[in-house]
Amino acid sequence: MSEWNNAGKLFRIEGGGPWFDSNIRFKMALKQHPQLMEQPQVKDILKDFVKPWGDRRQEVVIIGVGIEEEKVSALLDACLLTEEEMKAGAKAWKQYPDPLPQWQKLPFEYEEEKEEEEDAKKAMEDARFRNLRFKVGDRVECCVAPEKWAPGKVVKIKYRGANWPTNRPTAPYQIELDTG
Repeated sequence: MSEWNNAGKLFRIEGGGPWFDSNIRFKMALKQHPQLMEQPQVKDILKDFVKPWGDRRQEVVIIGVGIEEEKVSALLDACLLTEEEMKAGAKAWKQYPDPLPQWQKLPFEYEEEKEEEEDAKKAMEDARFRNLRFKVGDRVECCVAPEKWAPGKVVKIKYRGANWPTNRPTAPYQIELDTG
């Protein structure tokens, strides 16, 4: 998701975080703990969900003097997918070029933050594993694809695959699926 802010001469496009509907941990928490649906914060998030897109949407507010609404609407409408493109579905959409830049740090930010990031990463990982709910042998459901869950059991805590790249975080659990 991106955020586009424009006011007068000030202009900024930046990453805005993932949609809740694309957040596997959010979905898993709701599935495993249905009582969360009664929490005010969760209710506030879910009020924006519309099938089949969840909370994925566009919000545009344009304020100004002398704006010609019809022209602005026509320009924005030209950015929408055609009926044919909509019918092609999400799989096809992933193949479309993304005209926006990747949300990356500038080169000068890397050097000054490298040590701080490593310390923060280690502290976060330690905190991630401090209050794990499951132990080895527990039966769980594992998210194996978007919207697809499979039963299995926890076989290891703090799992790291032998060939995982160094920037990939350690998984809280290794799950042995019932299907093998």
